[in-house]
Amino acid sequence: MKTFIINGATNPRGDTAALLGAFRSALSGEVIELDRKSGVSPCVDCRRCLRERGCAIRDRMTECYDYIAECDLIVIASPVWFESLSGPTLDIASRVQTLFAASHFRGETPSGRARRGVVLLACGRPGGEVAARRSAELMLRMMGVRSEDITFVVSSSTDTLPAASDARALDAARRAALGK
Repeated sequence: MKTFIINGATNPRGDTAALLGAFRSALSGEVIELDRKSGVSPCVDCRRCLRERGCAIRDRMTECYDYIAECDLIVIASPVWFESLSGPTLDIASRVQTLFAASHFRGETPSGRARRGVVLLACGRPGGEVAARRSAELMLRMMGVRSEDITFVVSSSTDTLPAASDARALDAARRAALGK
């Protein structure tokens, strides 16, 4: 199994890291993970991708486009900041703009290959993750994941219960890695 992970956490020992750790503990196969230290620049809206395949920015994301097309599982892991995905998550995810442009501007047919998506969110209060869920779902759809194939795992009270102590969320993260 091939897995692509966008890790938008900024604290390597924080709530998102706890969820991702539980997820990884049950995950097998090949993994490419991008995080804030991966050197991926955000989209600069140059619009080259409206006309040509790929992205004008040459960085680690360049090698990931073909991997995304062939992977079985795509994961977005993020803390929720002001009811949104974190800035690092959005910086990396903005680079899937070229995949959106492929189907909406260049007329290319996306891969019909079935793949799963998982969204791991750490949120301070219940209900604060609604907008972040919508954004993550849209990003996964741009990477070829159907809405019905997305699993959401939310540790929703991290202001009072750290994700590392949220047994329900940790178990759900492990099950999501197994496709359950």
